[in-house]
Amino acid sequence: MHGQLVPCRQYFKGLFHACRSNVERINERLPDSQYDALHHFISVSTWDGAAVIDEVARRVPASLAPLGGEQDLLLDECGWEKAGHKSVGVARQYIGQVGKVRNGPVGVFAVLCRGSHAGLVGGRLYLPTAWSAAAARCTQARIQAAAQAYRSKPELAAALVKDLLGGGRIATDWVGGDAAYGNSPTLRQALKSSGQAEVLDVAFILSDGEVSWSGLLLSRFARLTKAADTRVRLPRRGPRQRTGAEGPAPFREVE
Repeated sequence: MHGQLVPCRQYFKGLFHACRSNVERINERLPDSQYDALHHFISVSTWDGAAVIDEVARRVPASLAPLGGEQDLLLDECGWEKAGHKSVGVARQYIGQVGKVRNGPVGVFAVLCRGSHAGLVGGRLYLPTAWSAAAARCTQARIQAAAQAYRSKPELAAALVKDLLGGGRIATDWVGGDAAYGNSPTLRQALKSSGQAEVLDVAFILSDGEVSWSGLLLSRFARLTKAADTRVRLPRRGPRQRTGAEGPAPFREVE
């Protein structure tokens, strides 16, 4: 487990070091805080990022409890642009915040929420193959051997769910995510085995080749609805001619 703490710590340090404005926002929110002290703590001092997020995860449920209603655990990824190639996890990959392939790291996160209120309770740094397949690069970045193996984003999400729910740190009515996670047999099976309710989006054809009939029906319904809407909006026209083997024949468009 200790081997996984190093990239996690580097991950949080890299995030705040790259986004100077984030430190400024923290400084504005914390009473009697000093910007230089915060910046030094995040960028230079030795601290355990995993231990910090564990403590945050412990406090979030208590903060959300007074709100009432369903408590949900949502899974999603987040990335940000960052120049260079030495920061852990940095590579040319899809960055959702800019909607295109850019240089930077990506993480998978778990958020606990009630209604419109949410709190971050877990995160895992995604190591693309440019890192996981380069042991020397990982060693230079102080990533322990146990944490160098490649794991997909859904696999990281499954590990997050196991740590958070299996350890009893939090409770949730259901786990949610988009098709990037709903299409993963690994994650779906992990949730099914634990008896955890899920609300996961799926694509028509899943990554394991299984056909999602619910996805097919919804897709078909959406196309029919769109087609019906288009027909309603068509302007009324007069009779038109079609040409066939027996010559022109009149017909009217369905309005």
